[in-house]
Amino acid sequence: MRREAELSSFTICGLRLDGLSTIDGRFSYYLQYSRNSVGRVFCRHSVFVFTAFIMSESFAPAQSLGRWLDVSTGKEAMVAASRGRSFLLSTQNPDGSWSDDPAISGICILAIVTNAVNDDSGNESVTDRAGAYIRQRALASGAIGLESKPERHVFSTAVATIALLSIQNKPSLKVIRRAIGFLLHCRRASDSPGGGGFAWPPDTIPNIFDCHWTLAALRACQGTGIEAIPITQQQHRVFGSALRFVERCRFQGVDGRVKTSTSGGFADFPIDHLSRNDGESSQRRSPGPTGASTCAGVKCLLYLTATGMHPGIRGGSDWLESHFSANSNPGACAAGIYRYYYHFASMQVLLENGGQTAEFARPRSWRKALAGELLSRQRSRGEWTNALPAYGENDTNLCTAYAVLTLALTIK
Repeated sequence: MRREAELSSFTICGLRLDGLSTIDGRFSYYLQYSRNSVGRVFCRHSVFVFTAFIMSESFAPAQSLGRWLDVSTGKEAMVAASRGRSFLLSTQNPDGSWSDDPAISGICILAIVTNAVNDDSGNESVTDRAGAYIRQRALASGAIGLESKPERHVFSTAVATIALLSIQNKPSLKVIRRAIGFLLHCRRASDSPGGGGFAWPPDTIPNIFDCHWTLAALRACQGTGIEAIPITQQQHRVFGSALRFVERCRFQGVDGRVKTSTSGGFADFPIDHLSRNDGESSQRRSPGPTGASTCAGVKCLLYLTATGMHPGIRGGSDWLESHFSANSNPGACAAGIYRYYYHFASMQVLLENGGQTAEFARPRSWRKALAGELLSRQRSRGEWTNALPAYGENDTNLCTAYAVLTLALTIK
C-alpha cells in the first residue's frame, strides 16, 4: 500500500508511505522516506512506529482539523507543538544528548522527527549528533544506557533502538542488533517471577512499561532488514509468554467474574506481586491500576493478539472511559502525567484505526480534552514541566518530548 501525502506547512517534505505487515498480521508499520538537501534518501520511522500505525501526514492540514478538533484549537496545538520542538532544539547538549540520558534523548529525537516541517534541513545535523551520542552509550552487554542505572536498561535500550531506527544509518545497525539481543536476553522464563516480562538486572520485577517498549522495539525492526526474532518458533515463545505476562498485570475483578472499581485496569507490575512481602518488597509497586499502565497494557494486547479482540482490550477501554481525566493520571494524580498523555493518545489512535477495535476508542472527545490541557500547561519558552519526580518527569526535556508527541497524535 502506498500513499502520497499532500505537502502543507506541517508535513515532512517528500513523504512517502510503505506498508509493512507486523508479525500478527493485524496492523501495519509505515516508513517515511525524505530526500534531504543534497538528494540523499534516508529512512525515518516516525513516532507512530511506537503506536503501530501512521496516517499519511505528520500533521493534518488546517482545513481537515474539523474532523477531530475545531480549527482554532487545532492551529493552536500545531503552534504549541512547534514551540515545543524549538525548545528541544535549543536544549540539545554539545555531545548530541538531552539531559545526558539515552532514553530521554531517544524520546526527544522522535518528538523532533515527528514535528518536522517542510524545511527540515537542520534536522539531519541534530539527529546525527543525537544518534552518535546514543551509539556511544552502547554497553558491552548490548544494552544502551547509563552504567549507573542498570534498572533502566530495558526502557532506555528499547527507546534508543526505536530512535536509531528513526534516523537509520549504517553505523547504527550493529548497535541495534546487539540491543535487540540484549532485550531478548532480558526476557524472564515463563516459570520465573514475572515470567514473560522483560527486566534487568535479573533480580528485578518486570513491569508493563518495559514490556510495552520492548515489544514496540521488536516490531519496529520488522521489514528493516534487522531480523529481531528470525525463527518462527521463537517468535511464538517470546510473544506467547509476553501475552501471559500482560494478562497477569490486569485486574479482572473477584475470581475474574465480579466487577470491582479496579476491574479492567492494569497495574505497573503483575498482580500476584503487588501483595508479596519478601526480599523484593523494596521495589516500587502500584497498589492498583493507573491510567498510564492501563494504556500501556491495552497497547501490548493490540501488539500481541492477531484479531485485536482480547477481552483485556475492552476491559481496559471501559476502565479508562470511567476514570478518564485530562488533568491527572487516573490512579496516580499528577505522577507520570505526561507519560499518561502520550500512552493514552497513542492507544486511542491504535484503537481508532484498528478495524474491529474501533468501537473501544473512547471517550470521543479525548483530542480536544488533551490538547486543551496541554495548551494550558505550556510554559513561556515552549516547554512543559512536572514538579513531581516520579518516572523521571522532573526532567523538562522528557515532559516536553512527551507533550509534543501527544499533540502530534491529537491533531492526527
